[in-house]
Amino acid sequence: MSDGIGLAEALLGLPGFRVLEVTEHADEVVIAIETTSAVVWCMRCGVRAEAHDRISVEVRDLPCFGRPARLVWRKRRWRCREHVCDAKTWTETSSHFDAQRIITRRAGMEACRQVGELARPVSQVADQFGVCWWTVMNAVVEHGSPIVDDPDRVGAVNLLGVDETSFLRANRATGRRPHGTRADQRTHGTVPTACRLLTIWKRKRRGQANRSASCDGVVPCVGDGFVTRAGGVLVDERGAR
Repeated sequence: MSDGIGLAEALLGLPGFRVLEVTEHADEVVIAIETTSAVVWCMRCGVRAEAHDRISVEVRDLPCFGRPARLVWRKRRWRCREHVCDAKTWTETSSHFDAQRIITRRAGMEACRQVGELARPVSQVADQFGVCWWTVMNAVVEHGSPIVDDPDRVGAVNLLGVDETSFLRANRATGRRPHGTRADQRTHGTVPTACRLLTIWKRKRRGQANRSASCDGVVPCVGDGFVTRAGGVLVDERGAR
C-alpha cells in the first residue's frame, strides 16, 4: 500500500468492501461503500446471477477521527438468469450489517461496551454516534444480554455483600419500590475497597435482603455504602452513590 492503493479500505476496516467516496460535513463524515463481489451465484439453482440495480442504505458506524460517521452502502440487487427459477431477484447482505438496525454490528458492540463497561450515559453515547437514545439502548440489549445471561460471567466470589437501593420513587400509581443487590466485595487486607455488582432482585419489605443473603462457601455480610452503581457491571469507587 505504499502507492496509496487500499489505504481507504484499511482505514474502513470492513473486509469485502471498497470505499467509493468520502464527503466531509460540519458534523459528520459520509463514506460511500460497495462490496467487492464480482461474481455471484443464485442460491436456489446455482446459475450465475447478473446485476439488476442498486439501492443506497445509510448506516451509522464507529466515529471517525472524533466525528460521527455515516456509511452509504450502495447495495447491489442481483437477478437470476434462469427464467424458471423462483429466486427472481435478491439484495446482497453482509455479516457486518444487520438488516433490522441502522448501525453496524461493530458500532453496536462498542456502544454496548461504553454503556456497560465504562458506565457512560446512553444519551451521551447516542450523541457521539449521531443516533437516537433508543438505537443505543437496543444495541445494549442485543449485545449485552448474552453477556449478562452467561452463567460463567461472575466467576469466583470473594465476599458477598448485600445492599438495599430504591430504584423507583413513589408516584400516584405505585408506591416506593425497593430492590436488593448482591455484590462481590474486593478487599485490601480487611478493608473493603470496591465491589462488583452480581444481581439485582425486587424486594417486598425492608430487611428481607439481609436475611435472604446466602451462598455456599461465601461469608455473607452487609455491603451498605459499597454498591455504587446499579446499572453497570463493575463498581469501582467506594460509597459514590
